[in-house]
Amino acid sequence: TDSLRFLSSGHECEWKEEASYLDFSPAYYDGVNVTSFIIGATFCDSSRQITGLLLPQNNLQSSIPSTIVHLSALTQLDLSSNKLTGTLPVFLSELTGLRSLWLRDNLFDQGSIPSEYQRLSKLRSLALDRCRLTGTIPGELLGGMKSLAYLYLQNNRFEGSLPTEIGLLTNLEYLVLGFN
Repeated sequence: TDSLRFLSSGHECEWKEEASYLDFSPAYYDGVNVTSFIIGATFCDSSRQITGLLLPQNNLQSSIPSTIVHLSALTQLDLSSNKLTGTLPVFLSELTGLRSLWLRDNLFDQGSIPSEYQRLSKLRSLALDRCRLTGTIPGELLGGMKSLAYLYLQNNRFEGSLPTEIGLLTNLEYLVLGFN
């Protein structure tokens, strides 16, 4: 249909200019069931690589597709307040340029934060609140995230003590851990 013409536009950086609201009732995009897809924002750099993908509150369903790692220039990823399932994907740790990762308020299966996320050393903001996460907060995760300024882990099911590595986060401005 005409509303899908942006998919053949040749480049994802043109999506924001050609589509601000799409109604796929239901449809699939890269394995994710999309019943109402609103492109919140995509940001591209001068070489036309996507640096920001902000898709909060889009009713995205299924797990995060592994093909997202092909967006290697990504610095911002916000998939908050959708209906994403599965566990937190380890492959997100391959997006080492990320500065902001917001996956809050999704339906992830109970699981912990992958310790591989410590590779996200440029991360300044991590929002994993209301994700039904369990276990302990991995100390090695915090030890690798020296740039972290905002950490939101509230409303999960974490147990145990706060790891001592929290003291290594000298840039930390906000730490929200309530209701665990």
